[in-house]
Amino acid sequence: MPFTFSSIIPFPIPFPPQIYALKPFQSRYWIQYAEFELKHHHFTEVEAIFQRCLRSVLSVDLWKYYLNYIRRINTGPEAKDIITKAYDFVLQHVGLDRDSGPIWSDYIFFLKSGQVHNTWEEQQKMDAMRRVFQRAVCIPLNNIENIWRDYDAFENGLNKLTAKKFLQERSAGYMTARMMWKELRKLTDGINKNLLPRPVKWTERELHQLEQWKRYIRWEKSNPLNLEDSAALSARVTWTYKQALLSMRFYPEIWFEAATYSHDIGRVDEAVALLKNACEIMPISFLLHFAYAEMEESRKNFKESRAVYESLVKNLTSKIDEMNKKVDEEVQAAKAALQTEQQLLDGGSTATKKVRDVEEVDGEMRERERDELKKRTKELQQYEKLARKEVEEMIKGCGLAWIMFIQFVRRTEGTSQWRQIFSRARRSNGCPYQVYIAAALMEYHCTKDSSIAGKVFELGYKTFSDETAYVDQYLEFLIQLNDDSNARALFERALINMSPEKARPLWEKFSEYENNYGDLGAINKVEKRRREVYPEDSVLERFAARYSYNDLKVIEEMDMGLSIRKNIHVPALTDFSSDFPPPPPVNLDDAARPGRRPLMEPVHPDLYPRPDFAMWNSYRVYPEMIRKPAQSTLSRDRDTSGNSRPGDADTISHPHENKDRDRDGHDVDMRDVALTGPGFAPLPPHVPLPMVPQVVASPSHQQNPPVQQPQPSQQQQQQQQQQQQQQQQSQQPQQPQLPQQPQQPQVPLNVPGWTPGPHGLIPDALAFFISNLPPPSSFNGPVLAPQDILELIKAAQIPAGQAMIIPPPVPGPPMPAQPSAGPTHGSHVHVDNHRDGSRGPQGRDMGSNGYRGDRDRDFHNRD
Repeated sequence: MPFTFSSIIPFPIPFPPQIYALKPFQSRYWIQYAEFELKHHHFTEVEAIFQRCLRSVLSVDLWKYYLNYIRRINTGPEAKDIITKAYDFVLQHVGLDRDSGPIWSDYIFFLKSGQVHNTWEEQQKMDAMRRVFQRAVCIPLNNIENIWRDYDAFENGLNKLTAKKFLQERSAGYMTARMMWKELRKLTDGINKNLLPRPVKWTERELHQLEQWKRYIRWEKSNPLNLEDSAALSARVTWTYKQALLSMRFYPEIWFEAATYSHDIGRVDEAVALLKNACEIMPISFLLHFAYAEMEESRKNFKESRAVYESLVKNLTSKIDEMNKKVDEEVQAAKAALQTEQQLLDGGSTATKKVRDVEEVDGEMRERERDELKKRTKELQQYEKLARKEVEEMIKGCGLAWIMFIQFVRRTEGTSQWRQIFSRARRSNGCPYQVYIAAALMEYHCTKDSSIAGKVFELGYKTFSDETAYVDQYLEFLIQLNDDSNARALFERALINMSPEKARPLWEKFSEYENNYGDLGAINKVEKRRREVYPEDSVLERFAARYSYNDLKVIEEMDMGLSIRKNIHVPALTDFSSDFPPPPPVNLDDAARPGRRPLMEPVHPDLYPRPDFAMWNSYRVYPEMIRKPAQSTLSRDRDTSGNSRPGDADTISHPHENKDRDRDGHDVDMRDVALTGPGFAPLPPHVPLPMVPQVVASPSHQQNPPVQQPQPSQQQQQQQQQQQQQQQQSQQPQQPQLPQQPQQPQVPLNVPGWTPGPHGLIPDALAFFISNLPPPSSFNGPVLAPQDILELIKAAQIPAGQAMIIPPPVPGPPMPAQPSAGPTHGSHVHVDNHRDGSRGPQGRDMGSNGYRGDRDRDFHNRD
């Protein structure tokens, strides 16, 4: 039974070979592996581990562990030379790392602690220490200041005269390295060198790490240390790439950039080795395989290059088979489970119970089970769709590999050999339509044989007749051959197998062909057919497209200004006027479909009759509506405490004044509304509005028309007014003579919340609102159909209503106290008797609804 490394790795794996295959770039696993062998004194295995991992894993911790191992096992007289060589070997590989400062310090201390026996050995020791110091102070290490301080003490301790010379030579390099160390720390602090490499999923964290490494590499390529030696600069850049590959193992672009850099500086073998190693790590990477094959082809190693293509198409076809098999198995298993649950539900049992423990359940639980089953079925369909899409993407990638393989064989082996590769590709499971297009065009351009190319296109059409892109390429090929008969035949054949949306590119191409090379009859015929297929297309845009050529779109640019329209934001219009065209008409077929209520549809001249706004007349005030009040009325108003107002005012007559004077002569103050200024004063909501003189055909007037009395003459009217004044004076008690009030200026009603306008008719706010309204001619709906409104009213159940109760008028200012005389003193109290028997104080008839009797009932009937 093989030993498992479970104490080191969190999951059991077989011993040495498997751990190297799984984690070849992680230093901590190699250190644990070496410690395990060293604990059991397996020194041979430990040395084998170092041979396998040291050169590929440039980790400071791993190389420090290697130094400790060398110093541990070498204690004899030859240990000094071995350890010295080990230090040089380690610093050659990881001495550029900013974390390698302790190794430099340990090396200097090791040289300083060495024993010497003569002056020559002493001089050799000083020279060796000076070389190490001078190398270290020019590298941006974490402890560079300490190393420079030690170097300064070392030179001054030997000879102060020569110390100035040596320190001045390395001072510039030290200052640059110390300054660059601060910048290097900012660049590398965000890099996680211990990140476990895994296949890329393109998460935000992965992209951040990738960008950090690429920025660090660009910084190293810019030569921030001002190194004059190109070998030193290339060494730093190469070392940076190797550092990046430790944690960015599954990023093909890092491998490609590293190999390209090695190739550019002349290290072709190193570049080839990098790409070969990368292809082994990522067996289906297109970038790495194509780069590796091209580099081998440039070196005339055609055999190795072909092997790369063979390996790639083999890996891709195997991956496609694996993906298809996995998807089929998962989908079939899920469908079988869903089918079993469906059978249980159809049998009246729960799907969550075991088959042996089936119990009858109620309908509510079965309904929930069915909903859950439908949801899972939908999720399965979505999963299958996404999985099939991934397989299709892999097939497209495999097609690209076949195309590159065919092109490589054509370049290196000839026509007959690449035709064999095309034949292999057609029989594989990873051959999309692009392979046929590439083979056909290769036949046409390389062998100059259009007939073979046409046969290849026709061969592919048998399989991909529903692929728009393939038919488009085939049609373009026939047009270029000037084979118009076959081109028209292909166009007609393709329309049978495609939906209108998929065939739109073919219509575009064929329309362009007819427009450029056909006569006007053929052009109009194609355009007519196209309008039948795509009735929603704009005729203007189609006409502009016809009269354009390539990038010469003069109509769109100059006549329509499309380029300017794209850069201008037009806000939504809120102020409609007659200058703007009406909205587009509605679709009559859509509006008339069953189940649709057309009441609120947009206005259409054929559906609804539009009113003739020119026949509408604005409201006007006629002269006969205004008259002067009688003097007795003004006197009586000053004495009445109900609805009196200060000041004299003009009044507007009630339209039924003459008809009601005989029975309602004492309430002139309720029918007359004061006016001020050249127009009307604003009327508050609780004051009766003036009525426009017009005939009101209300039901009450039709059934009980008022009695028309003859109009009295002017002399009779004067006599009646004198009699009324004498009667009022005899009925009222004697009052002290009040001082005559001065004439007050005419003012409007002082009603809270009601602000009159400058013309006295409407308030300023309402006048401003009306002035901003659009003209009647711009009204565009909705216009309700009268027949639909009448039918709706006929079908509605309207309850019986009651008469509207008008609120009481605004009370006037209080009058002075008057001596009251009861019936015993002979005073006469005026009481009005009304038709319904009710009475009101001071001559007001209250009626059944509490206010103004029969006249108010007539008023409501007129409304």
